[in-house]
Amino acid sequence: MRGRILTAALLPAAVAALACVALASKRIPLPERLSHLAGARQVLIVQGATRHGHHGTIQGWERDASGKWRQVIATQSARLGVNGLVSPRHRREGDHRTPEGTYRLTFAFGYRRDPGTQLPYKRLDRNDYWAGDRRDPRTYNLFQGRHPSTARWRTSHAEHLIAIRPQYRYAINIDWNRPRGVHRTSDGQRVASEPAHTHRGYAIFLHTFGPKSYTLGCVAIKPRQLVRILRWLRPEMHPRIVIGTAKDIAGR
Repeated sequence: MRGRILTAALLPAAVAALACVALASKRIPLPERLSHLAGARQVLIVQGATRHGHHGTIQGWERDASGKWRQVIATQSARLGVNGLVSPRHRREGDHRTPEGTYRLTFAFGYRRDPGTQLPYKRLDRNDYWAGDRRDPRTYNLFQGRHPSTARWRTSHAEHLIAIRPQYRYAINIDWNRPRGVHRTSDGQRVASEPAHTHRGYAIFLHTFGPKSYTLGCVAIKPRQLVRILRWLRPEMHPRIVIGTAKDIAGR
């Protein structure tokens, strides 16, 4: 008799559990629950377990001609900034935190040959830097293919890209703290008419794993996975990357 009572008592819970499973299976794919994707038809989603950890996952989604999203890049492990995630307005240079938010993926580079991406790709040489000198805001957070004698930015305040190995075997620029009105000067420098914010940091990339289990603010993944992503991305599909905790992303 007691067994029957227990069975009867458990039955509603079992039905509710089955209902939850059914609802979960019908949940709208994650990108359809996101705003700020603009016209993006490809999106990478990077989720940190918590805001204070440096481990996370990455997955890739694509929207088909009918407007439906499907996952095309399997969920993989990712490494984040050693001090975790941070909201964009609180991000500061040197805090070693990965900025949350939704950003464009604009171009790629690496010290290896182009693996077959349709993004603009630059194979690095010894002249390539990513400037981050606050005394020259016009060049802050911009790729520089040379350092002319007329330059105000210092190489000591820039990343010498080809020297950062193995992280920059391949890398994709995350359009964080984006300067506007970028153009070249007569001496070959890239400068911005609307500079980036010089206190929020520079050189935030999606790159390959380094020797540590964390980054200094970038997102890092396995080399073969990044090659897969590079070959998948299409500029005409306006790719974006979304970064945050699962809770923050779900509410975005």
